[in-house]
Amino acid sequence: MRRPPRSALAYLWARHPIALAGFVLATLAVLILSFRLITHTIYWADPAKRDQSIQPWMTPHYVSMSWDVDPEVVLNVTGPKPPKRRPSTIDDYAEALGVPVFDLIRDIDTAIAAERAGP
Repeated sequence: MRRPPRSALAYLWARHPIALAGFVLATLAVLILSFRLITHTIYWADPAKRDQSIQPWMTPHYVSMSWDVDPEVVLNVTGPKPPKRRPSTIDDYAEALGVPVFDLIRDIDTAIAAERAGP
């Protein structure tokens, strides 16, 4: 009597388990990265997210993305990262530098304006 045909997945798992596992992991990575790309693109395509006034809760990376400047422009003003495990906000940097947060925000605004004005 003849054996019933196996599914393609069962065949691949029986003959090539490492290759199938690698393929599944690669497919999963592509899906995750595609999802992140799409959500990031949709979020930053919103005009309301562009050139937002800098707030103490924002991170330097968020500010650089909102103002479309190199992150180094903001990080040159904020200095080294405060010793915290979570992403550091502008408020955290001001506290670490010992300056009022709105003075630091003013300095960041000045640096962004200078960067946008060009050389």
